[in-house]
Amino acid sequence: MVIYFHVFYDLLRCLVMLPFVEFMSRLCQRLIPISPVEVEVFASRYLDKATLETPSLAITDTVRGTLRMGDIVEQVVQRLAEVLKGNKI
Repeated sequence: MVIYFHVFYDLLRCLVMLPFVEFMSRLCQRLIPISPVEVEVFASRYLDKATLETPSLAITDTVRGTLRMGDIVEQVVQRLAEVLKGNKI
């Protein structure tokens, strides 16, 4: 019964907050501006709309993009580990 309550409660809460997603997005963008350097670092490099015509090229580009995302996550985790150890970055 408790599990059903939590599932229902979370679903209801998500549905109630859904109309406010765009407002919160704009608010967060104002409070935490993204620098042009960050935009360049995290921008998509390998995904190209021209490769959608050829599935094998599109899959290759997608794999490259996924591997790059994994590398970025690895760097974030390494930096987090350094901060948790007390080292300044």
